[in-house]
Amino acid sequence: MKKLLLLTLLTSCAPKSYEVIYYTKNVKKSIHNLEILEEWVIKDYVDGNIPLWIANNYITTLEITRESLNKKYKKYDKNIQD
Repeated sequence: MKKLLLLTLLTSCAPKSYEVIYYTKNVKKSIHNLEILEEWVIKDYVDGNIPLWIANNYITTLEITRESLNKKYKKYDKNIQD
């Protein structure tokens, strides 16, 4: 199950050429889900289920994705308030 979830995350993070990105009210929930996923990766590493280099790759991807969502959400939120 975890492999399927991680595979989905990695394929959804692949660079695509979108002209318009739509944001929903669920962005905060998506950010929360990324934080939970990061905790799972750390737990899997601590439990010995994945090696350090794989854990580092996943955590780096999750951090970048989370920060990107935070930036886009703040920009979107600022545009609404103006």
